[in-house]
Amino acid sequence: MFSLDTLKNKKVKNNPWNHILIKNYIDTNTSISLSQKIQNTFNWKQDEHPDMKGCVKVAHDIENFEYFNTENFCKVIVEKFGHILPANYLATQTNTWHIKGASLPAHTDMHCLTNTNKKFNKDYRNCLTWQLYLPDTDQYPQSGVWLHGEWDDNINGREKIKQISCLPGTFFAYVNTSKSYHSVPEQNDQFNRVSHMGRIYW
Repeated sequence: MFSLDTLKNKKVKNNPWNHILIKNYIDTNTSISLSQKIQNTFNWKQDEHPDMKGCVKVAHDIENFEYFNTENFCKVIVEKFGHILPANYLATQTNTWHIKGASLPAHTDMHCLTNTNKKFNKDYRNCLTWQLYLPDTDQYPQSGVWLHGEWDDNINGREKIKQISCLPGTFFAYVNTSKSYHSVPEQNDQFNRVSHMGRIYW
């Protein structure tokens, strides 16, 4: 279902910071079918993220997504960003389901690195985040993540530079740094904004 060659051949974009974007990593029909399947079969629970607003559910099932736990995938995507994957890396996966009203302000994922080190008593120095959009419609691309730039005093916040369209099968990834601020805009429409995402620590 997922092509490692497609990932290998994709170039890293650098505006506003390094990231990979693959449109149609899986085709729209396959993505929507998969979305509907996991909505009905995964074990969903309420997300307890302290900064998340609105209704968001999470599930940790990985059926149909085993590819993202393979060493080949982890090795290739980490190397795309100029890093070498050591033997003692950790790969995690989860699913999110945003309902109308959900949003998340600008942030980095550096807290995930801190929390994971504490949980597993490790000293990982890097964290790569990837996400695969699986909404059950292609009508709301404006619900995708915003990538932010530097702080702008004129708007009392970080400037929105680029939006990742929330379309079925869209995949993106980035290595977390002090600059990798991103946000989830408020979901103003009633649809199932499902996605599968993961992180690699090393």
